[in-house]
Amino acid sequence: GGADAIDPNFKIPTIIRSNFGFTHHFDFGGDGFFDNWTWQGDVIYSRGRNSIDFVDVSLFQTGTAIDGRPIFSYVDPTRTGCDAVRHGVRGGWTNVNLATCLTGTSPQGARDSIVLTNALQGDRSWILSTALSRDFDLDAMFGHDAAFNVNVGYAYTDAKDSEPGTSSVSTSNFRNIATSNINAFALATSNYENRHNITATFTYREKFIKELTSRFTFYFSARSGQPYSLSFNNGNAFGENATTRRALLYIPTGPSDPKVVFGPSFDQAAFFAFLHQIGADKYAGQIAPRNAFRSDWFTNLDFRFQQELPKFFGVQPAFYADIENLPNLISNRANVLRQVSFPYAANVVGLANASNPGSGAYTYTSFNLGGAAQNINFDAS
Repeated sequence: GGADAIDPNFKIPTIIRSNFGFTHHFDFGGDGFFDNWTWQGDVIYSRGRNSIDFVDVSLFQTGTAIDGRPIFSYVDPTRTGCDAVRHGVRGGWTNVNLATCLTGTSPQGARDSIVLTNALQGDRSWILSTALSRDFDLDAMFGHDAAFNVNVGYAYTDAKDSEPGTSSVSTSNFRNIATSNINAFALATSNYENRHNITATFTYREKFIKELTSRFTFYFSARSGQPYSLSFNNGNAFGENATTRRALLYIPTGPSDPKVVFGPSFDQAAFFAFLHQIGADKYAGQIAPRNAFRSDWFTNLDFRFQQELPKFFGVQPAFYADIENLPNLISNRANVLRQVSFPYAANVVGLANASNPGSGAYTYTSFNLGGAAQNINFDAS
């Protein structure tokens, strides 16, 4: 049966982080529009030490696919006539008798022997952010306490990991990641990288009632879409017995690519139009990298009204009302978050010769545009 283990040399993950920040106040000697702004900037670099990884130690490479990726089978060293020897977590197998040791893609004994270990490459991220803010004093205009505050910001994030660690059990941690090598995850764009993030807050405050401040605040945000991968719609395409469709897609150079044979019902026109639409054609002749594509941007606007109330035994109470996702209150078509669903792999191509493609050409049997559907995230929408 399946087994979970921890590498005896496993080290607890840590993060080394460095930060540089600055603040500058603009003062041109007057009270013009460009005076009294505050500019802030930050650069944060994080590097993972001993980041986590998961390895299935029962897998053994038996071949190489036409695009260069490895093909695996399972080794069961308890089978009669099998004297295979495992050399540590990443040392692989020796003395594997292909006739007696391999269990194929439907193993009974050695399936899912997953070990928690440390990644070969640590996670890393760069974050660059900047913000501008200012209070505009409107006392003179209204003859009493009034002001308008502006705060706008932008953050750019470049985050990479080899194992997102999204789950509570080993099998889903091992399987819920798109890859071209099911037993050696490469450093790639993180599932949770928000590449671009824009925020803005606008607050108007005034004392309509003596000594009691009213505030009207709008909170705006916009962020680039969730990263996702293109994958084959086949769970055991390269030797792994898994239900997750996570084998990264090979992008053909065109209809005459010698590495691909298109089945009679495959919609080539729609397929190549889709690749062009999302920018995947730049990877023509290659395996598309993990998380190389993005769902749509998402924008949001919230509103808060806050009113101070008369003091009560020295306490200043306040009443407030929030409207979250204000545009969606106006139109149910506005501010809807759509993204490729977890585990963020769009399984768009059916692969016929899945169990052992070997060095022969792939057979693409079907194109499923629905596999790349951006589904509604109801909580955020």
